[in-house]
Amino acid sequence: MRENIFLTLGSPLVDIIASVDRKFLNNHGLKFNDAVKATEKHKQLFQDLVDFQPKYQAGGCALNTARALQWTLNIPKFCMVFGAIGKDNYSEILKRQLNNESVNYIFEEIPGEETGKCAVLLNGRNRSLCTDLGASKYFDFKHLKNKKVWNVVENAKFYYVPGFFFGVSFECIMEVAEHSFLQGKIFTFNLSAPFLSQMYKKELEILLPFVDIIFGNESEVRAYAKVLNFNSNNLHEILLYINNLPKKKESRRRITVITRGPKPVCLVQNNCVTEYVVNEIADSRIVDTNAAGDAFVGAFMAEYIMEKSIDKCILAGIFVAIRILYNVGCSF
Repeated sequence: MRENIFLTLGSPLVDIIASVDRKFLNNHGLKFNDAVKATEKHKQLFQDLVDFQPKYQAGGCALNTARALQWTLNIPKFCMVFGAIGKDNYSEILKRQLNNESVNYIFEEIPGEETGKCAVLLNGRNRSLCTDLGASKYFDFKHLKNKKVWNVVENAKFYYVPGFFFGVSFECIMEVAEHSFLQGKIFTFNLSAPFLSQMYKKELEILLPFVDIIFGNESEVRAYAKVLNFNSNNLHEILLYINNLPKKKESRRRITVITRGPKPVCLVQNNCVTEYVVNEIADSRIVDTNAAGDAFVGAFMAEYIMEKSIDKCILAGIFVAIRILYNVGCSF
């Protein structure tokens, strides 16, 4: 099988994972289960983390998904990742891990910027995230249309974009989405966070007609329903409404897949909602919930690309997501 069948655009980050005490969080103005963007005051945090012997790991939604897909399929170089990085030790960590896992990448190097990073601070069952997007914010359209880069886009068959990429380049998202539509390929998208549908309402309205598969979680679809002024609290009604929003290619019916933590996964297909029970999760074994949703998408897409049944796609997603829960970070 040829390389780079699956292409994702995203924000490459290095996850810096460490177990810390409450005092460390307090000293850096963080709370349990926080998720904040790094500011000037957090520079010291990343320096202080070194004392906690952290684990360094490739991260960011797109990379997590590509790595999970690659792990599930076990076909070398099946996935390609696009994104922007700096020229520093963190970028070498990313490249080394992706090379080891046979995930292909084309990274735009941004002069004068550091590779993005995310402090993943574990305290018992709690985790706090502090993210410095760094160079990942600067992936641009000119780079995408570079002949070498665009050739990869043209040769791929499946595309995946997390909602967070709205904050990087909507122009790049639409260029890939339109190519996918015109060539009859599969374009998939993740809602990614509840606030994104409010912040990028217009962009989402423009993009959604090109989307063949929508991924997200319950809080994200409920937030989007509110943005759309859809007045129902019934989850199935919300899912049917969102799944049936206008689509460019009506002959290819859209699929929506929603995770709900330990509650059943919801699938919308052919104007019907189906629920899939999640295997019992051993609470005592949960180490880190970071990246479980990304891993679900990767495993789902691995089976989908291999033309397995939708049932098998979802069961694979559940299996790999649970595996991630029992490990630190997105590790298998």
